[in-house]
Amino acid sequence: MLQFNDILDFLYIYPIQIGIYYYIIFNILIALILFIIFNIVSQNNLNCEVIMKGENKKQRFIRVAEKRVQNVLDSIKKLSQCSNRRMYDWDDAQLKKIWDAIGTELKNCKDSFATDQQDQFKL
Repeated sequence: MLQFNDILDFLYIYPIQIGIYYYIIFNILIALILFIIFNIVSQNNLNCEVIMKGENKKQRFIRVAEKRVQNVLDSIKKLSQCSNRRMYDWDDAQLKKIWDAIGTELKNCKDSFATDQQDQFKL
């Protein structure tokens, strides 16, 4: 079984055998690997903090829905900026496509809240 002293011997004795340049490259690679591992662990800890908040389903819904609704409202405001006739030109057919697409998605969203069934594949 590999022990800590074996690792220390490898790190300090092995460079003498292979040369200083390889030793520097070796240490850079070790530092890079440790950096990557640290970032992965940090990412997992961040995900765990969100889960470990102790929030229930209602609180989680409020937190997530507020952000998503604000994003939708911001997108609609951006779309309304396209109404400036000095900057953009459009025709009624294009507007009908836009309103139909938005209306269809809004109806689908409303319907998904009205029913408890989700579109999931089952065998």
